Amino acid sequence: MQAPALRAVSNESGKALDATTGKQKVMQLLSEGYGNYNQGGLGPAVDEMMEACPVAKDELATKSFTLGQGTWEVFYAPHIARMSSFMGTQFTIQYKLEGSKLWSYVKYSNPVLGSGWLNSAGSMSRKYDDTVELKFDQFCKCWRGAFFPQFAVFPVLYLDEDICVFNFPPLNSNIAVKRIA
Repeated sequence: MQAPALRAVSNESGKALDATTGKQKVMQLLSEGYGNYNQGGLGPAVDEMMEACPVAKDELATKSFTLGQGTWEVFYAPHIARMSSFMGTQFTIQYKLEGSKLWSYVKYSNPVLGSGWLNSAGSMSRKYDDTVELKFDQFCKCWRGAFFPQFAVFPVLYLDEDICVFNFPPLNSNIAVKRIA
């Protein structure tokens, strides 16, 4: 029996991807250098990957703690890419989870303002079966006012040992991260 055909996804050059699953397409695009500021076909590939989440919806929050340990980097966040374009600033965002302790490392680079870090630390907890909540209580001096607890609740849409996708509800924007350590 032949597997059902998956939607075709291509990169910016129009080249069809060799991969057959959504995750394979995402991984291929990442290996070709696509990311948050050069998205190519990442959006459709991430959407397709989310359709085949290997973790049951009612276990996503709990499994976020077991599968989520380590350091992760944002590779797809359309709202951040749009904001970056508007501000002329690029952001590299990493999260590190150890137990329930969470660190957020945000590097910014702007031709006028230069570059620096906007870091915070706190904890992550299960809010609902498929949703986690972040509570940051340590901030670099200029970053404290940018954290709004009411925006720190994130439905988890996809999770495995390499990739996690969660939603930022205020903008209904998905954020995809990959494990880097």
